[in-house]
Amino acid sequence: MLRQAVNELIVTVEIRGQSFVLVKDGRYEKPAGDDRLPAFVFVSRTPPERLLEVVRGAVLSGRPMPFYIPGSSVRGAWRSYLEKVLRSLDEPEHAKVCDPHIAPTEVEDAVEEIPEDDPYASCSGYLVNRELPHPAEAYKLSCPVCQLFGNTAQGSRLAFEDAEFHGGNASVMDNVAISRQTGSVIAPFKSLGIRDAKFALKLRLRNFELWQLGLLARLFGDLGAGRAPLGSGKNKGWGRIEASATEIELSYFGLEDAIGDGKLRGIGDVPGADLSRYGMSRAATLPGMDLPVDAGKSSLWRHTRVIANIPEFWEKTKPCFDAQVWRNFRTLSARRALVEVPSAGA
Repeated sequence: MLRQAVNELIVTVEIRGQSFVLVKDGRYEKPAGDDRLPAFVFVSRTPPERLLEVVRGAVLSGRPMPFYIPGSSVRGAWRSYLEKVLRSLDEPEHAKVCDPHIAPTEVEDAVEEIPEDDPYASCSGYLVNRELPHPAEAYKLSCPVCQLFGNTAQGSRLAFEDAEFHGGNASVMDNVAISRQTGSVIAPFKSLGIRDAKFALKLRLRNFELWQLGLLARLFGDLGAGRAPLGSGKNKGWGRIEASATEIELSYFGLEDAIGDGKLRGIGDVPGADLSRYGMSRAATLPGMDLPVDAGKSSLWRHTRVIANIPEFWEKTKPCFDAQVWRNFRTLSARRALVEVPSAGA
């Protein structure tokens, strides 16, 4: 979105496990006949050819493993959480957030093949057709969560780094598989996860509107309260985590220091930006608050401030995404009405 960099928020996040946490490594396959080894293991940076050896050493000898959480895993969990809570704000006939799982069976299917009676059909399914170019106004036609996290028609505003391991204890959890038909135990198995886990990652929000900052502030409120679990076994009480920002940097790009007056500006306050193409309004994104910032640093094109009081910053940005802002968002049906559907002979 936009050809130039306008603004950027970089958040350093600490993730703290409140229960057994398991983010599965899809490369691992338990060897048959060795019941000492787990069926599932936490993802690590171990090369595939050494994975079995390292897992055996961790389980039998207590040797450490280079654990991490892929940024895509964190991104997917937090996106899914936002989709669910935002869909709870509206009735289906006034749906504003799509369900990415409701889409055509095949990528090349025409737009008309998406179920018209499903109010939550995915933005990607409506906007992408292999036979046609992507729509020029994909951002404006996407739902709020797709505008923030992206879809197959347009890129994401948010980028997640991998979460690096900063502490915790590798632990083997015993499990049993239960037959849904008889209720009896089928087979016991083990999982290698982490207790008292600590991870740190960075996320970057670039070219943001103010409502996106407000939504991020409300998300971090729920993350701090442990309401968004992560990884496998959520129905068993696994994956309970708390997450909080430990450092926030706010930057604006250009020759002039746009943050020199301590005001928060969204992309809609950038002079000369073609906002109509993206469905933005200047009136809805004008600066209106003083920021708790430390003295900053500037280069030729980048002007950065470090947020001095993170809780105060989140509280001040929460009103950027409130009930009135939500009411002003278009419904999915209104956005879909703007999509140009190709004719049968096109």
